[in-house]
Amino acid sequence: DGPLDYAFTIFCLVGGANAFNLIDGLDGLAGGVGVIAGATIFFMARNAGHVDAAVLAAALTGAAVGLAWFNLPPARVFMGDSGSNLLGFGLAATPLLLSHGAGGFGEFSAGIAVLAVPIAETATTIARRLMRGGSPLKGDLNHIHHRLLRQGMPVGGVLAVFYVTTLAISAVVLFGND
Repeated sequence: DGPLDYAFTIFCLVGGANAFNLIDGLDGLAGGVGVIAGATIFFMARNAGHVDAAVLAAALTGAAVGLAWFNLPPARVFMGDSGSNLLGFGLAATPLLLSHGAGGFGEFSAGIAVLAVPIAETATTIARRLMRGGSPLKGDLNHIHHRLLRQGMPVGGVLAVFYVTTLAISAVVLFGND
């Protein structure tokens, strides 16, 4: 409960919100990853007896599922910055809720691992922008999903790469100990 704990908590929450905002550049991308990550964290939290994290993950997953039907390509409804920030903030909060108790660090780490796809997008985006001498806050069209589209991958293929990667990580998190 020291100052570093508070700083780390703020870093996780702000980082999670921004991570989902950065992958919300393609119809169905942030919402689909959010459905998979949220459902995975729900089962993790439920299995560990963390009711607070399970309820939050279930609510976020339900909201993302409700959006998904209308947000898949071609999208008729959009999450926008507010929606992607809320989804990311909420999903980043769930590993923090898992971080207390005997298995706290392991549960926190597993929860963060489920969010690896948006975290990797954020890390590569910030690093790329800084290496080019630009501001990490100035938007561009060089995100991973944009680059895959420019290389000729169809939108469905890009979604599949992100979804399957998130599913694979989720499977390792949920079933890796068995």
